[in-house]
Amino acid sequence: MASSGCPTDALTIHDPDEQLRWYDLGYCRYGFCATCGSRMFWQGADHMEHTSIQAGVIEDASHLELAGIWFADDAQPHVTLDERVARHSGNGDETP
Repeated sequence: MASSGCPTDALTIHDPDEQLRWYDLGYCRYGFCATCGSRMFWQGADHMEHTSIQAGVIEDASHLELAGIWFADDAQPHVTLDERVARHSGNGDETP
């Protein structure tokens, strides 16, 4: 997935039809579209002050820069990972 993020209190969600639904897993919660089921946001339970935003939700994401690749060890053999970008084996451990 490609995502960005921001402080939760700086995020404005335009949802006039009230289609955003939150699903809480205890360790994190996900914001889904009630119409199509797309995951749009997520928040870690220990970091609710930060909201991760799926890049596809952003109207113009052309200004985003790749900051890291998580679960890099699970990439398919045909996928080429950018060596200039930090890689992580899971949710935060850096791969040397």
